[in-house]
Amino acid sequence: MLNTFKFYTLMQRFKGIFMAKKVAGHMAFLSYVRDLDNNDGGRISELAKRLSGEVAVQTGGAFPIFQDRNDIDWGQNWEEVIDESLKSVSFLIPIIAPQFFNSPACRSELQAFLEKEKQMGRNDLILPIYYVNTDKIDDEDERDEDDLAKIIASRQFF
Repeated sequence: MLNTFKFYTLMQRFKGIFMAKKVAGHMAFLSYVRDLDNNDGGRISELAKRLSGEVAVQTGGAFPIFQDRNDIDWGQNWEEVIDESLKSVSFLIPIIAPQFFNSPACRSELQAFLEKEKQMGRNDLILPIYYVNTDKIDDEDERDEDDLAKIIASRQFF
């Protein structure tokens, strides 16, 4: 699964942000297609849980990851909760699969976080996980037709 050393190195790189944000709230936002998680036996949810735990072990501090199915209560306005979460987290973790680029919600989350990242003068807060091969990343012609795919392809991913 994830290379512990690579993630530990990444967390050391962002130590300043991590230490500043760990007092409250979520550290990261998991952007994924829920049907993919459902069809894959909850493996994406398990990945988020394990990732959160591993970062906590490596850094000594909590690393809560926002995931819609766990962090939006019954009756809440889900769009407002997602918008507020995207504004408050330090990292976006998009789970890349063909469905990701076809999902209006995933595209909107990525676009919103890109704007936040730009306002902060950063370009290193999106941590993609390449879950399933997708032509939007692998095929140069398809990638060139999608600005968001080009941005994701430019980022180092697991």
